[in-house]
Amino acid sequence: MKAAGTYWYAIRVKPGFQRMASKWDAANEEHRLESIIERNLRTEGIECFMPSFRIEKKHHRTKQWMEKRFPMLVGYAFVNLPRMNFEEVRAIDGVMCLLKPVKEMPPVSFSLDDIGSLMDAEHEAYERFLKQREQRIRHEAAKDKKLPRRQLEKMFPPNTTAVIADGAPFEGMMARVLGPSSRGKVKAVIEMLGSFTSVDIPLENLRRAS
Repeated sequence: MKAAGTYWYAIRVKPGFQRMASKWDAANEEHRLESIIERNLRTEGIECFMPSFRIEKKHHRTKQWMEKRFPMLVGYAFVNLPRMNFEEVRAIDGVMCLLKPVKEMPPVSFSLDDIGSLMDAEHEAYERFLKQREQRIRHEAAKDKKLPRRQLEKMFPPNTTAVIADGAPFEGMMARVLGPSSRGKVKAVIEMLGSFTSVDIPLENLRRAS
């Protein structure tokens, strides 16, 4: 991913301004999870980049899953200032200061490579988030449509080759089913580093190998 512009600077963000804004422009999806500092800078026409990651949390009362966004660098964000309008940025609510090596020197600038690396890290974190959410949705769907144990055991008789899936330990590895274990699990063996290891795997975490 590439960052636009060549005049990126770091700002110190006041406590509380990196939390998600309570209101956003519902017609613009990209503003849905923006922080207060991002909203304030955007309103003033300042391009901002706050590296972030996302998690899901279940609401304690409604039990609904909620998407939450948090800063990777607590207390910091980046602004693109081709006009070097530092004083305008300092005056924006939520900006504590621009990052400087010493007080008398100008703010520290960051290269496109620096910003691009952070954008890549954010993108990778987002891809992990999407994968984890997909696994959670699949797991919940499997629980809702859970088959009786006897039927699952018929699907995975001894010597069946299966794939471990759905976020279980050893996910993605091939396993050879030995037989039923306890509490809805099966005994299986997987090959690791040239030797075979016996593991107990929940039935819902197995997929027949194609």
